[in-house]
Parts: sequence; C-alpha cells; structure tokens
Amino acid sequence: MGEVHTSSGFIEPLPSSSGILFDGLGKIKIKKGQLDIINYINISYIGPHLYNLNGVFTTLEEICKRANYQPCENTLSSLLVRFEDIKSEFNSISHLISNRNKRSAWFGAIGIAFRHIFGTLDEDDAIKYDQAIESVQKDEKTLAKLIKENILVTTNTLNSFKETIKQLELNEEKLNKNIYQFFSKYENVTNKLIINSSINSIISNLESSLLTMSFQVQDLINDILFASQNVFHPNILSPSQLYKELVNNIRHLPEDTHIPVPLDLSNIHLILSISSVACYYYNHKLVFILQIPLVTRETYVLYKTLAIPIPHNMNDPNSFSFILPNNPYIAISNDKNDYCIFDNLRKCSLVNSELYICETRAILSTSGNPTCETELLKNPHSSLPQQCITKTHIGPLDAWEPLTNNRWVFIQSHRNKISIDCGANGLSETTVFGTGILRIPKHCTVFTRTMKIKAYKNFKVNITTPILDFTLTNDSCCNMIPEIKSELSSDYKTPKVIDLNKLKLNSESEMKELDNLINKEPFIVKFQTHYTVSVIIIFMIFIIVLAYKLVYCIKLKKNVKLHKTTESEDVEMNVSPAPLRHLS
Repeated sequence: MGEVHTSSGFIEPLPSSSGILFDGLGKIKIKKGQLDIINYINISYIGPHLYNLNGVFTTLEEICKRANYQPCENTLSSLLVRFEDIKSEFNSISHLISNRNKRSAWFGAIGIAFRHIFGTLDEDDAIKYDQAIESVQKDEKTLAKLIKENILVTTNTLNSFKETIKQLELNEEKLNKNIYQFFSKYENVTNKLIINSSINSIISNLESSLLTMSFQVQDLINDILFASQNVFHPNILSPSQLYKELVNNIRHLPEDTHIPVPLDLSNIHLILSISSVACYYYNHKLVFILQIPLVTRETYVLYKTLAIPIPHNMNDPNSFSFILPNNPYIAISNDKNDYCIFDNLRKCSLVNSELYICETRAILSTSGNPTCETELLKNPHSSLPQQCITKTHIGPLDAWEPLTNNRWVFIQSHRNKISIDCGANGLSETTVFGTGILRIPKHCTVFTRTMKIKAYKNFKVNITTPILDFTLTNDSCCNMIPEIKSELSSDYKTPKVIDLNKLKLNSESEMKELDNLINKEPFIVKFQTHYTVSVIIIFMIFIIVLAYKLVYCIKLKKNVKLHKTTESEDVEMNVSPAPLRHLS
C-alpha cells in the first residue's frame, strides 16, 4: 500500500454564514413557443406504382413462356419474391400509422383521414399544416408569411419528393416502352438472341424499379421508427439542409423570440437534441414535424437553494439555525428585477453544461413579489430580511449534499476522518468538522463514515456563488440558544444523518416527514420566540379541566345546601304538637 498523505487542501469554508446556500447551476432561457419545421412525404404514388408493377410481372410471365427462355423465368421468380417483400413492408407501414380496427382500409377510401402516430398533435394541427403545405406548393413566397406563425415548410422536401416521383415515372416509362416494343416486333423477329436481349432489357428495367421502390419503403419505415424515439432521421432532413433552411428563414421569426443557441452549423446537433419530433398521416402524406423551442431574449441565472445549518458554537456544533428556502430552485434575471421559481427541473431541457431551456407559468417581479431568496440575491443585508423563515435545531448532525463542480457541502457535529483516493496520484486523508465544503479532484473517490463519493462530472459551471453579508446566528431571530441539559442520553449524542433537501417548505410530504423527524428526540425545534403547539394544547386542556372542576364544585355545594334545607323542613313536620282532646 502506498504512502498516505494528510492534507486539508480539499476543504474550503462556506461563502457565508447566512443559513442558506445558492448553488449556481447555470443560465436559463424561458421557452416561448416553438418553430414547427414541416417535412412530408406524399405516399399516394406508391400504391398505384405497386399495382402497375404487379401487371408487369403478369406480362413478363407470358413473355418468358412465349419465348421459351428459361433464364427469364428463373430471374423473374427471384424478382417476384422481392416484389412480395416490398408489398409486405409497405403494408407494415399501415400497422404503424393507422388504427387497429381500420388497417385493411388504409390504402383505400380513408386515405384522407387523420392518423396520429407520435408527438403532441391533434387533427386541427394536421389540417393547419396541410393547408400550409398546399400553399407552399402553389407559391413558395408564402414561406415568409408562414414562418411568422412559427411554421416552416422545407423546400428541400418539395424538391426531394419531385425527384423521387420523377425517377419512378422514368423507370415505369422505360419499362412500358420496352414491353410495347417487344410485342410490336416479336412476330417479325426470328433471331432468338435479339428476343432474349429485349427480354433482358425489360427485366433490367423491372429490377431498377423494384430497387428504387424498395429503398423508398425502407426509408419510410426507418423514418417512422426513428420518429417514435424522438429522433429526426437525416433522410428526412439532413443537418446541413436544416441549417440552410434556418439561415434562409430565421429573420422572419417574431422579434421577441429566437433560437436558444447561436445559429451555426456546428450547433445543429444541439438544436436537434433539444427539439421534439411529431409524426402523423393525413391526406395521403406522411408528415414529420421538428419542433424547435423558441426562447425569450432575457437570460436568467439558475440557483439551487439549500438550507445550511449554521452552528451556534463553532467548537461544539450541536445546535444550529438555518433559513428555510421557499422553493428548491430559483432563476433570477441579470438585472435582478425578475425571477421565476421551480419545484423541479423536469420541464427544463439541458442544452449544454451551462444552459437550460425551461417552461414556467409566471415570471414575477422582485419588487412586486419579494421573497426571502430574492431579497438576499438582490439587496445587501446586514440582518435577516423579514420575508425569511428560520428554524433552530438542537442535536448533532451528519449531512452531505452535492453541489456543482464536484463539491459537497457537509455538516459534521463530530470530527470524522475521510480518505481521498486519487489512484496513481496517491491516497490522502483529512478531517471534516463543523460546516464547510469539500472539493473532490477529478478522477478521485472520497470515503466517509457513511458513504463513498466519486467525482461525477468533468465540465465546470462558471456561476459564482452569491456571498451574503450577515451571520444568521448573530441575528435576533437565532442568537437565543435554548437551554440544553447537561446530561444527554446516548441516543442524543449520536449524530443523525439528514438530507438537506428535506428542509423545504415546498412540499407537504417533505414537511410531514420533517415534522416526524423533528418530533423525535433528540430534535427540538422552535419557531423563533413562539410557543409550541403542544404547550398551548396542554394549557387549554388544563383550563377546560379546571373550569369543569369549578362548575362541578359549585353545583355540589348547591346540592348540599338544598339537601340540608329539605331535611330541616322534614324535622319540623315530624315534631309538630298533636291536636288537643276535649274531656266530656
């Protein structure tokens, strides 16, 4: 085993002793709508073309028999197998995009019907997009008008579709021409080599048509399957084609919105990664929509808020005070005038290591709707803002919480030794105590008393942690340390492992769990100088019992007095003189 070094270079102090920490996660842009890039494939030509090819096979079978040309029959047999595969693959598309109870009718009368495949679309969207496609087909000048409505029909799709149709029509024309020439000359041709050559030419054209059709059907299947995984297949629109479409049309977007990243060919992969894909079938068209999020011009800084227990006594950290955050995440504008809050980041997309795109219901004003967090971030304070809620905690703690840039905040009531294994760079040891931040070097692993921590990211977030100007334990809210018994139980002396994320007000379940934790010894929590609910309840019960006893005693005295009065009357009646008798 290598030499073990003792070092404290991995430990850094907290940026402030305010009882709350703002960990910078990056910058965010607020989503405001989306740009729908429409790409479509008209598949109405496939059914008729397959029908025509089926007739060609019937005609060729007759030709091969009439010419008694055995290689023709052999080649035709293998091509027929391929033709059946193409029909089967094309029929499988109907299983991917139509309702189960109407698959058989998919190629027939309901070709105009709407069929939702993937993504967040409805029939009204399909009709709107179909009208956009029709208008662009008639006049490409309508593109500028459509993009103001955040709709972009790609001209590349139109050109690609035209080329495909042209190729299939050309193959079919050659095939029909060769068949016609064969039948018109067959009666007058006696040279068998010429006949066989004509047959081979027809077979070659048929093979070319089958190959083109096979590629088309395979591309359709791949496009649909990729769309189901929210991936825009390059066959629909390549990255370079997407870049060209955006460059040519981006100037027509509304002025208050823009694409989240700079429009450059090197950023197209980022645009694709944050976009959604929708797919539907309508009016004989398979329509693929790339939904690129649009964002506002304002940039916000995103922070994760953490309650950080600050010890009252640095040498004996067994009582703490901290600020309760209102929300787990807050984003504030660069000028500190606006902000938005988040319970989680599920409605945010990570563009790169420092940029998020988030949806929010409301953007609030820091002056009109101030909170504890906005007051701390916007204004300098020498004391606790009145919007802040604090708690005081009595008892030893053991807490570790990850921050950005491979940092961990720790709260340790007892001195604990940790090991830092950096592989070839050696093994180091250090001691953690009180409250601070542990910085883990790249490719290193930290072993604590309760867990193993690995460096998990290589990129760095360049957001400075705000430094707050006051110490919570010196404030009037938290400088009165409750009396602590000198004789503590063994359970009380054992540090309790807690999760700093549970110290929130944003969730009923979290608060209920926290209250359950608080009500257990050794945790005694007081809300500033207010009486606890339990004391009030006990006092009320005592008053009720006392009142009941008092009423009972009064009634009892009245009953005793009444009873004595009744007995006195009875005695008087019993001792009254008897009536006198007259002597005769």
